[in-house]
Amino acid sequence: MASSVDSADGEIGFQIAPMVDVVFVLMLFFMAIVGAQVVTKELNAFLPSPPHGKADPGAVIVEIGADGSVLFNSEPIGLPGDSQLDGLRDKFRLILREFGDKDPVMLRPESSVRQERVIEVLSAIQSAGVGKVTFL
Repeated sequence: MASSVDSADGEIGFQIAPMVDVVFVLMLFFMAIVGAQVVTKELNAFLPSPPHGKADPGAVIVEIGADGSVLFNSEPIGLPGDSQLDGLRDKFRLILREFGDKDPVMLRPESSVRQERVIEVLSAIQSAGVGKVTFL
């Protein structure tokens, strides 16, 4: 009868293959968990505003409401969901063509408006050709 040396002692050796399998399963589990994390991209910040909120009488004032609506000298020009703001861009192009950029452009966002919306409005104003924008 043929017998093995290990079986004669009744001792089973350390098995490495199942340990490698367990390590790989744990590694895959943690890699999947890290990839599924949701990263918040919202910055809770309040925009500065002067104490009196006075503007230059000849200034163009662009206001951003708390809901994201855009007003051009108190006239609605952009809806909250409109990220391109073509109406605002066209209005500034028309003004720049007729009057130039001598009048200041002032941006007045509400304190609770999202930073993303302020950046969309600034991008629309800049793409129209306005170089200087002041916060009010």
